[in-house]
Amino acid sequence: MRDRGAGEALRIDRVAQVLPVPLGGLVPARRPPSRARVWRRHQSATLAALALIAGGAGVWISVAPRAHWVSFEAHAVRVDDAMLTSVAAPPGATLRLFSGAATLALMPGGADIMRGGAVMSWNGSTTTGRCVLELETTRPTETCDFTLGSRHLASHDTFDEAASVWHRHYSDGVEVAITVAQGSQIIPLPFPLGR
Repeated sequence: MRDRGAGEALRIDRVAQVLPVPLGGLVPARRPPSRARVWRRHQSATLAALALIAGGAGVWISVAPRAHWVSFEAHAVRVDDAMLTSVAAPPGATLRLFSGAATLALMPGGADIMRGGAVMSWNGSTTTGRCVLELETTRPTETCDFTLGSRHLASHDTFDEAASVWHRHYSDGVEVAITVAQGSQIIPLPFPLGR
């Protein structure tokens, strides 16, 4: 704009402006939401759902029966990854001794009863276990007592002959499945498996 004298009319210099008008008219255009926007909008709900799923899986794993494996052979007992080999028993003794990661003693206690005891280091603490196996004609069962450091536990086990599996129920509610190798004789299991 130029400054002119009092008698002159104001004259404004205008430059023509070109404003693009969208083909849809003057209505605001909406663009589809980007993945980042969708993620930001639903991020907390998605993370909460994933946390619930992970928590549910953790609970299921903690309460699901844990599977272990045992076999008894003429000169060895295998308990999961540990192998106990037969050692000579004292003269005149009726027990059988096995040694390795643990020491296991098996002793017949009558026609349908077998006793077993073990001493080992379990999860860093000195542990002992004692079991009495009753070989009844209907279904073999055993009761066990464990001392894990200063902690005491008991279990009641029932043997499923069709599946060749011991079902162990600890006194604190934990359940464990112990698979016996096909063709193995069942023996007392004084090991706190699953603990």
